Amino acid sequence: MEEQFAAAFSPFRVKNLTLKNRIVMSPIGTGYATSCGEVTPRLISYHRERAAGGVGLSIVEFALVESRTKLDPHQLSISDDAHIPGLTALVQAVHEAGGKIALQIAHGGRRARSSVNGGRRPWGPSPIPALGGDVPYEMNQSQIEYMEDCFLQAARRAKQAGFDAVEIHNAHGYLIHQFLSPLSNQRADKYGGTLENRARFALEVLARVREAVGDEFPILCRISGDEFIEGGASLAEMKLVTELLEKGGADVIDVSVGALESTERTIPPQAFEHGCNIGLAAEIKRSVNIPVIGVGRIKTLQEADTLLRDKKVDLVAMGRALLADPELLQKARNGGNIRPCIACNQGCIGRLNSGVAITCLVNARVGREYQLRSLGKATAPKKIAVIGGGPGGMEFARVASSRGHKVTLFEKEKELGGRFRVAAIAPKKSEINEFIDYLSRSLRELGVEIKTGITIKAEDLANLKDYDEIVIAAGGDPVHLPVADAQANVAVAEDVLQNKIPLGSKIVVVGGGMVGCETADWIAQNGKQVVIVEQLAQVANDVEVRTRKMLLARLESHNVEIICNAKAESFGKDKIVCSQLGVQFEIEGVDNIVLALGYRANGVMPQTPSAKVHRIGDCVEPRKAIAAIHEGFLLGTRL
Repeated sequence: MEEQFAAAFSPFRVKNLTLKNRIVMSPIGTGYATSCGEVTPRLISYHRERAAGGVGLSIVEFALVESRTKLDPHQLSISDDAHIPGLTALVQAVHEAGGKIALQIAHGGRRARSSVNGGRRPWGPSPIPALGGDVPYEMNQSQIEYMEDCFLQAARRAKQAGFDAVEIHNAHGYLIHQFLSPLSNQRADKYGGTLENRARFALEVLARVREAVGDEFPILCRISGDEFIEGGASLAEMKLVTELLEKGGADVIDVSVGALESTERTIPPQAFEHGCNIGLAAEIKRSVNIPVIGVGRIKTLQEADTLLRDKKVDLVAMGRALLADPELLQKARNGGNIRPCIACNQGCIGRLNSGVAITCLVNARVGREYQLRSLGKATAPKKIAVIGGGPGGMEFARVASSRGHKVTLFEKEKELGGRFRVAAIAPKKSEINEFIDYLSRSLRELGVEIKTGITIKAEDLANLKDYDEIVIAAGGDPVHLPVADAQANVAVAEDVLQNKIPLGSKIVVVGGGMVGCETADWIAQNGKQVVIVEQLAQVANDVEVRTRKMLLARLESHNVEIICNAKAESFGKDKIVCSQLGVQFEIEGVDNIVLALGYRANGVMPQTPSAKVHRIGDCVEPRKAIAAIHEGFLLGTRL
């Protein structure tokens, strides 16, 4: 019988590098470096854990070849020999864990931000700013040659530090891609105009890198197979570019997609299907004779193995899936409860774009590996009651039980998941259920006693005196307007999503945050007329930017009317009275009014924790699920 996942676990060789399998850890920016771009214990532990999990090749994130071109405050750098010792320690840690490691070398070009570079304006092929960025200086010939030398020196340092390969970043709207793209390159010299001219800088960088590392050292080239921007570099052009890169000495082509203006394709949220970019990689594979890496929302080893078996690609890169569960490969091969990525982008790229280090909504260990090498057993196992079976309470129960505590979980509903399960009802969010199912399996495997359909109120806490600790994860309550909710046409969003309220043909959603917009999306997909009334100047401001872009596109496709800078004043039987910038107006013919005004802390439990009673999640202060999950995790490690 053929071994399960035989294609994924088959070895791979290129030049002097042999990989034990064909799964690659994508180069995900972390924000774990120092402000000077140096390697930290945090970064080392993060990569060590994924190498120990069995990934064939770890590609370390975007490392600056020139120090004054940062995109983020804590961006990794290889711009000076002083960085070599830290990078060497990183390489050694991955090798000791049984993995191989490559370093991605790059320059931000016009995407570098003056705000994190001491006011220094960025460089680029033409004086055309990136989206929301500074106007760059147009690079002259001497600056081009200087930058090519920066890539050479970076490659030399990478080899000296012990890396097994380097990857040149030609994608995602960074400097080399800016030369390739007709949108950002409008030069009239030998580096602009025709495709051959626009590819010249990429080929010269490749030649200089080869000069630095020698003939037997593998060079990977990452490209965007399509920019997905009108007038940008298309698949047809990028197929020609990859042919030129192959002739120029590239050993592997790593096919990603997109640029800054189409970043939802680069880091696809839940709205995209699994493997959404593999078609591009497969097309490029037909154009070259060197191996091709495919990437793009591949979250299971089964998916990866199928792509390899069908010869769509030669290697498969997985990024967020390995953030969610570093042991994914081992668990898939040997059987295990895999923690799934839900493509929310909240803990990873969403945080990085906000200038803070990444973590993961479903895996609170991400970024804490150096602090928590293992959870460790509790020195004095306790009997613990958890009140609330949402994601925060479930995560606490999982961690505490794994450490040897005896945990009982009380949940008022008939099933676990809390409001997170309600959130999964909205369009393109069903994968949330996979994480709830993961937690449920974990609790069963750990022997957590689960009591559903039981409501615990403040006055009932005295009956839990036999427990050593009580953890309250009771969530929050929807905010209501001071109107008579007895009116049949007024309901809260979560009741609507659960089909508890019959809906007419015209619905007004009051509140245009994430909950309001997703509820409007859910209602409108059934052909109903929907109006969103929002006090702020924009809707969905609390939604991760890539997810927001897709959500707003769906609302537009459903003809949802959005009225911003407006406040609901009063409700009538079939109308709602609003004011916008001091002017009152009415929306008539309304069948239902749906309130999506956020949540407030659950008031039925003690507000002040005691030595024995602990509160986590929305019952402390309403926030996103990531806060509740991480609070549950951290409390579980401490008790």
